[in-house]
Amino acid sequence: MSMPGYGPPEPGRGLRSPVAVSWVSAVLGIVCVIAAIAMFLLYSGEHRAVQRAGSAENQLRQDLSEADRNADRRAAAQRAACDFAVSMATYDYSDIEKYRVAMLDGSTGEWRQSFTQNWPSLRSVMTQTQSRSKAGETHCGLSALRAHDAEVLVYTTQVVTTAGSDSHASSLSTVTHLDEQADGRWLVSEMKVPTA
Repeated sequence: MSMPGYGPPEPGRGLRSPVAVSWVSAVLGIVCVIAAIAMFLLYSGEHRAVQRAGSAENQLRQDLSEADRNADRRAAAQRAACDFAVSMATYDYSDIEKYRVAMLDGSTGEWRQSFTQNWPSLRSVMTQTQSRSKAGETHCGLSALRAHDAEVLVYTTQVVTTAGSDSHASSLSTVTHLDEQADGRWLVSEMKVPTA
């Protein structure tokens, strides 16, 4: 007497049957293909995500680099406007050539041309009146920064002394327009008194 479920398997049944083995092999093959496709898709998705993250990181680096470059440009333009204002408010009739050189070195365009044209009369007045001036308080603030130029608001005080008179203080507020040169220098190209 044999118990059900025990004993030798009947022919054509079980895993040893060629049909069963074929079906199991086919199912396993399909599962492997599906798993391979899933792994490929997962890898591709992760690869794209890594590429996107890398692109985002590169863009962020470029943005930070551009922000740093603009911060440097802002600071350079503002410093150039302040330095020029101090040079413009500092002169001594006994060394007037030094003043002319400083004005030409820090300027370009319309302002430089105007200064060059008016220099003979300016020099004559400064020499005849024996003028001396010293810059005092100077404040500068950037109001615009563009691709190749900038505008800086400048406020400068100066103390002027002439022959036969006491010293007197004066102040000047200007909107200073600067052009950025190829070497990174900022030169004053125009100065205007701001309108109220």
